[in-house]
Amino acid sequence: MSEIKSLFARKLRDFRASNGQHGRMTQEQLADLLGLSVDAVGKYERSVSFIRGDLEHRLSDRLGWTRAEVLACRENWEIQHRRSNKSKYRLLDDTFVKEHFDGSWNLASLASLRFADAEFHDLPPELEVNTKVFLPIYETFRDNWAAVMFDNQMVAKWSLLLLLPADVALFRTGQLLES
Repeated sequence: MSEIKSLFARKLRDFRASNGQHGRMTQEQLADLLGLSVDAVGKYERSVSFIRGDLEHRLSDRLGWTRAEVLACRENWEIQHRRSNKSKYRLLDDTFVKEHFDGSWNLASLASLRFADAEFHDLPPELEVNTKVFLPIYETFRDNWAAVMFDNQMVAKWSLLLLLPADVALFRTGQLLES
């Protein structure tokens, strides 16, 4: 259930509150008036669902809503729907690096190495994160590593270090074989 009611939900509830036999219409009465199920009216009023089919015309014909009011409801729904579906996860990319690392892939690479070191802090010395080795590789081969950010914090990272252009080409075409 949506915490923020859509304009459509508010308008339906306002209509019910100011119309009907005793100054208030029930969901059942509104459902009958619009040719809908009571369940559909409930979903509309809770912002769980939105106008489908010829309901836009029935809102105009039976409730007296203007075309502009119906379109405003649709626009509001689309804006809320886009916003609510936007994930907090994103891949580290040029935009994120510009916003959070002053445009420096060097700083982003260092952050990814610190992340790996924090996650794998108990590794034997020969497997420890080696900034002198990995930092130049990460800066040179940016397409061979990635990180997932959540609320501006690194939560996952992976690397595929292929140093030969021929290996990169084989990998990208699915022809690289491990030896």
